[in-house]
Order: sequence, then C-alpha cells, then structure tokens
Amino acid sequence: MAKINLLPWREELRNQRNQEFGVVAGISAGVAVLIIVGISAFYGQLINNQESRNKFMQGEIAKLDNKIKEIKELKAKKERLLQRITTIQQLQTNRTEIVHLFDETVKAVPDGVYLRSLKQSGSKLTITGIAESNTRVSEFVRNIEASEWMKDPKINVISRNKKTALQTNNFTLQLKQSSPNSKKKDQEDEG
Repeated sequence: MAKINLLPWREELRNQRNQEFGVVAGISAGVAVLIIVGISAFYGQLINNQESRNKFMQGEIAKLDNKIKEIKELKAKKERLLQRITTIQQLQTNRTEIVHLFDETVKAVPDGVYLRSLKQSGSKLTITGIAESNTRVSEFVRNIEASEWMKDPKINVISRNKKTALQTNNFTLQLKQSSPNSKKKDQEDEG
C-alpha cells in the first residue's frame, strides 16, 4: 500500500478555515461597526429632531409668555379704568350731596348755636361750635336726627367756656352724612 501524507492537506484546510474565519470575523466586525454607526446616526438624528422641537417649543412659549404679559397689562389697565369710571360715577351721583348737606346744616342750627368748624372725612362729619346752653345743643341734635341728609349724631364734648363773660358751652359733635336714597335702601334691607 502506498503511503499518503494527509498533513499538508489538513494544514491547507486549516489555513483556509482560518482565512474564512478571518474574513467572516472582518465582515462581522464591519457589519457591527456599520450597525453601531447606523444606530448612532439614527439616535443622533432623533436627538437633533428633539432639540429642534425643543427650540421651537421654547420660542412658542416665549411668544405665549409675552402675550400673557400683555394680557396682564391690559387687565391692570382695565381695572384702573373701571376704578376711574366708578369714581366718576360716584362723584356724579354725590356732587349735589354737599349742597344738601350745607342746606340741611343751616336749617338744623337753632338760634343760640354758632358753628366754628365743619370737617368731613368720607361720610363722617365733625362739627365744633358754641351754644348758649345745653338745651340748644340738644335741639341741634334733634334737628340733625330729623334731617334726611344727616344721621347718627353723637356729642363728644360739651364744656363750659370760661374765657367770655357770657356763659356759653363749647361742643363737638360727630355725625354721618346720609342721603334720602341710602335711608330708603336701609329700610328695604331691614324689611
């Protein structure tokens, strides 16, 4: 029988398999690199798209913030205008009340009572004056209670005036300004 040497054939087969393995490994590495680069590019594109969306949204949010600021300014301006309108309406409705107040004050002051000052703070009035007697002050208070334009008189101070030869009394009186319309509203609210 003839002897056949199989060693070179096995070595060639091993070399061929090593080459095939190297080619497959290289192709696999290349494919893996391509897949990694592809995935990286895909996610990079997603990130870029999201960043552009975020920039767009931030721009829109900034526009809306400006509009909200304008709306707040307009609301504040509206409130100021409404306050002015309310003030003007109150002045229009109350402009004759001071005339009625002075007219009623003159009617309420009896003989023997002299007024020194009349101070108004809102609807509150403070009257200081001199009276010949306490009876005159009481009559003045009754006249105020009967008036439609004044209410709730309260005597704060009555003192004897010692500086003059006549015996007179100094007095301070507080009351509230009213109007016939407000008295009708009070009566309706009570009823």
